[in-house]
Amino acid sequence: MKGIDKPRFGAGVDGLQAVILTMSLAESILFSKLKEAWSFYWPDTLEPMETTEIFEIDIFNKLRA
Repeated sequence: MKGIDKPRFGAGVDGLQAVILTMSLAESILFSKLKEAWSFYWPDTLEPMETTEIFEIDIFNKLRA
């Protein structure tokens, strides 16, 4: 996530866990930026973007459980 935060790395015991943990890290960073009053926009339309449009919260929470 260039330009949003300092470089961070996700890892896991296998590829699936690494992806899930990295997505969780990305979600945490985006939500922390929202609390700092950041806004996110779709690049092609410049329409405001909700983080729920990036992360399907219901599905994502089931994966993290």
